[in-house]
Amino acid sequence: IELAQCDPEKVSVATFDELLAAAERTTRLANQLLALARAENIHAAEETHDEVRLKQLVTDLAGDWVMRAVDHGLEPVFELEDATVRGSTFLIRELLANLVDNAIRYTPAGGSVTVRVWREGDASMVEVEDTGPGIPAEFREKVRQRFFRLATQTEGCGLGLAIVDEIAMAHGAQLEFSDPPSGTGLVVRVRFPGKGSAASERG
Repeated sequence: IELAQCDPEKVSVATFDELLAAAERTTRLANQLLALARAENIHAAEETHDEVRLKQLVTDLAGDWVMRAVDHGLEPVFELEDATVRGSTFLIRELLANLVDNAIRYTPAGGSVTVRVWREGDASMVEVEDTGPGIPAEFREKVRQRFFRLATQTEGCGLGLAIVDEIAMAHGAQLEFSDPPSGTGLVVRVRFPGKGSAASERG
C-alpha cells in the first residue's frame, strides 16, 4: 500500500490482487487465533449449552462451500442425517469451516470433498473426506499442534486442525484421522458424545 501511494501510476491489477490476498490471509489468521482463544476458554465462558443441529448447520454453510469447491474444480458431496449435540454453535461452526476449508484447499482439481453427518448410537458424527494428498500416519498426531505444517503444504499457517482439535476437546469429542476406502485422500472424523457427556458437564 505504501509503495502504491508513492507511485500510483505504476500500480497494476496484479498489485491489488496481491494486496487483497494478503489482507484475506491476515483476516483468516486473526479469526483463527480468536477462535482458538475462545475454544481454550470455553469452560469459563459456559458456552456449551446450545442445542446444535448438525445437519441444519451444515446446510446453512453449504452454499459458500459449494461455490468454493466448484471454483477449485472439485465435486462437493453432502450425506446428511439428523444429529444433535450440546455445545457452542459458534465453535462447532468454526470446527466445520476449518475441516472443509482444509479439504478444499489441498484437494487437486478433479477431486471431491464429501461432508457427512450421522448418528452412531449415542454419539453424533461429523466427517469430511477428500481425495487430496492425505496426511501420512506418522504425522497425524503432529498436525494437531499449532503452526505445524507438512512440507507439501504451501498455504495456511498450520492452525486449522489445531483449532479443530481444541474445539473437539472442549466438547468432550474425539478427532480421528483415517484413510478412505479408495486409499487416496483423507477422512477426518469428529465423534461427539451423547448429551450427558458434553463439555459443560465434565467440570
